[in-house]
Amino acid sequence: MNDQNKTSTGRAWLCALIIIFSGFFFGMTIKKIAGTAALLMPAFGIGPSSIGSLVSAISVISVFLALPIGGVIAKYGARKLILLAFALAIIGNVMGALSPTQEMLVVSRIIEGAGFGIFAPAAPSLIASYFPPDKRGLPMGIWSTYVGTGGFLVLVLTNVLVDFNDPNSWANVWWFIVIAIAILAILFFIFVHPATPAQDAEGKKDKHPFVEGLKSLPSWLLAASFMLYNCGFIALTTFMPTYLKTVLMIDPASANLYTSVLTFLLIVGGFVAGFILKKIKPQNKPIFYLVSMICSGIIFSFSFVYVANMIMVFSVLGGLILQFIPAIMFNNAPDTAPHPALIGVAMGIMSLGQNIGGLIAGTFSGTIIESFGWSAMTFTLIGLSVLAVIVAALYALSMKKRGQKKAAIKE
Repeated sequence: MNDQNKTSTGRAWLCALIIIFSGFFFGMTIKKIAGTAALLMPAFGIGPSSIGSLVSAISVISVFLALPIGGVIAKYGARKLILLAFALAIIGNVMGALSPTQEMLVVSRIIEGAGFGIFAPAAPSLIASYFPPDKRGLPMGIWSTYVGTGGFLVLVLTNVLVDFNDPNSWANVWWFIVIAIAILAILFFIFVHPATPAQDAEGKKDKHPFVEGLKSLPSWLLAASFMLYNCGFIALTTFMPTYLKTVLMIDPASANLYTSVLTFLLIVGGFVAGFILKKIKPQNKPIFYLVSMICSGIIFSFSFVYVANMIMVFSVLGGLILQFIPAIMFNNAPDTAPHPALIGVAMGIMSLGQNIGGLIAGTFSGTIIESFGWSAMTFTLIGLSVLAVIVAALYALSMKKRGQKKAAIKE
C-alpha cells in the first residue's frame, strides 16, 4: 500500500481541516496590523513607517527560516514543528498584547514571525502526506486561501473586538487570537498525527538526505515562478485602494469596498481551483499551472490601467483568477520533491520564493509608483508576468522530463 493511502479519507480530512483552520488564525496573526494600525499609531505614538516595520518583520524572519525548516521537516517530521509554531504564536501574541513599548511589540512580532515561518512550510507538508496526488487538489486549494481568509477575518473581527475611540483596545485582537490558537493547538495535539508510522519516517532519513531535496530543479523553478507572481500580487493588493482613490477619484469607503470584493473572491477562487484540480490528471497539473500563470499575467497587466466603470469587473475576475496560482502551487509542490520524505524541503523552497517575492514587492512597488508613476508600475508588472510565464513553462517542461525518466526506468 502506498504510504499516502494509509490514512482513511475521513481521518485525512479531519486532520487537514484542523491544520487549515489553524492557518486562518496564523493568517490573522500576520495581517492584524493592517486592521489595527489606526489604533496602534496613537497608542504607541508611531507613524506609518513603524507600522510598515511591524508588517515586514514576519516576512524577513520567514525568508531566513524557509530552507532550514525544510531540512528539519525532512529529519524530524512536520507535526513536531507545527506544535512549536503554535507555542511561538501564543507566546508572541501574549507578549504583544502586554507590550508597553514599541520595541517590545517589535520583539513580539519577531517571535510570531518565527512561528509563522515554521508553520508556513510545515503545514502543507503535513496536509500533503494525508492525500495521494490525485486527491490533493481540493485540500490544497482550500489551504491556499489561509492568508487571504485570515486577512479577511481579522478586518471583520477587528470592528467587533475594538473600540476605535479607545486606542488601547487594539490588544483585544491579540487576546482573541491567543484563545483561538490555543484551542486549535489542543485539537491539533489530540487529533492530528503523522500519516505514516514513525518507523517508516525513520527508515527514510538516511536514504534521502536534505541536500537531495535541494537539488530538485522543478522545486526551484516552481518557487521562482511563484516568487515573480507574488511580486505582482503584493503590488496589486497593496496599492489597489491607492490607485482607486488617487487616479480614478473613488471615495475611500468605495475604494475599500471594491478591494474587499477582490479579497473575498480570492477565497472563492481557491475553492474553485481545488475542485478543478480534482478533475485534472496529476501529469497535466504543471500545464494547468502554466495556463493559470498566463491568465494571472493578463490580470496583472491591467492592474493600474482600467477605468472607473471597469472596477467591479476587474475585482471579480482578479479575485477568481489570481488565487489559482497559490492553489495549484501548493498542490504541485509536493510532486517536485524527489521522494515523499523530502516534501518538507520542497515546501521550504516554496516558502522561500513566496517570502522573497513579498519582500521585493514591498521594496520596489511603492518606489516605482512614487518616482515614475502608475504607467511605469504597469510595465514592470507586464515584465514580471512575462518572466513568470517563461519560468513556469520551464517548470512544466522539467516535470515532463522527470515523468518520462520515471517511465523509462519502470520499463
